[in-house]
Amino acid sequence: MPRLEVDELVVAYGHIVAVRGVSLTVEEGEVVALLGANGAGKTTTLKAIAGLLRPRSGHIRWGGREIGGLSADRVVAQGISLCPEGRSIFGPMTVEENLLLGAFLRPRQASATLRQVYDLFPVLHERRHSLAGTLSGGEQQMLAIGRSLMAEPRLFLLDEPSLGLAPVLADRMMDTVREIRRRGTAVLLVEQNASLALEVADRALVLEAGSVALTGSAAALRDDPHVRAAYLGEDTEAAVP
Repeated sequence: MPRLEVDELVVAYGHIVAVRGVSLTVEEGEVVALLGANGAGKTTTLKAIAGLLRPRSGHIRWGGREIGGLSADRVVAQGISLCPEGRSIFGPMTVEENLLLGAFLRPRQASATLRQVYDLFPVLHERRHSLAGTLSGGEQQMLAIGRSLMAEPRLFLLDEPSLGLAPVLADRMMDTVREIRRRGTAVLLVEQNASLALEVADRALVLEAGSVALTGSAAALRDDPHVRAAYLGEDTEAAVP
């Protein structure tokens, strides 16, 4: 798999700078988590990588090739797929119709990829003729992930997969991330639930005010007092004897 390299990325909405010099890498077979409070720049970073936002400066390289500023469809064609926050499914269309939309660049492989998605999410196969709008919240999240996987990405950008889900369903979403990685796709994960993200990630970065505040292995960040206090809800002072 090509290596993703983000170097000194700056992204702005008009005069408001949302991402300030973010650098990160994602290697083959890795799950890398982006942590941080709302407004820290996590989703903006994903959108810039996915081609939905044009960087003001910095570099985004995929396999050594600059992709920063490419259109979203050209980024997908390079093997990078984004599953956005909020699911964005098409409610009046069936489950299967939604999934097939994700294969617009690879129509010849659609049938084989569809079988792989149904293997990952059997409930979607059971409900393939149902209107997407009738699915539960958890099923809609599965559909959104499945549609993005129909592009056969080598790097999967996943934004807030547990958002709005009950804890048991959120755990299942993390199991899905593990399975996606096991099947050979690297994952760059944005997840508000830091505890869940650090359970599934190999490495993580903490963004604060658009900049990287901390980076390291998931295990190291789980033990970091700042991360424990700010993102894991632990009172580190109270734990000191």
